[in-house]
Amino acid sequence: MFDWVDYECECPRCGAKAGSFQTQSGPRTLETLRPEAVPYFYTECEGCHAWIEVRRVTPPDIVYTFEVSARDSLPVVMGRIFKVERTET
Repeated sequence: MFDWVDYECECPRCGAKAGSFQTQSGPRTLETLRPEAVPYFYTECEGCHAWIEVRRVTPPDIVYTFEVSARDSLPVVMGRIFKVERTET
């Protein structure tokens, strides 16, 4: 099982909108989680079929930094850093 992650970004490889991220780092109950709740999540680009991985690279505090990379198999094609401001709920 897995959980969904409420996150969208551009594919680092082709620039297409990427969504439908999943993780196995949560409770694995098909819940929808916020990206700062898990350290790692992934999806496949619908445009170029690259595997997109997102890893949290800073400890959870006010600003979350995520590293987004795409790969065909093992080598990283490109990487970008995104900063996401935490919103209070």
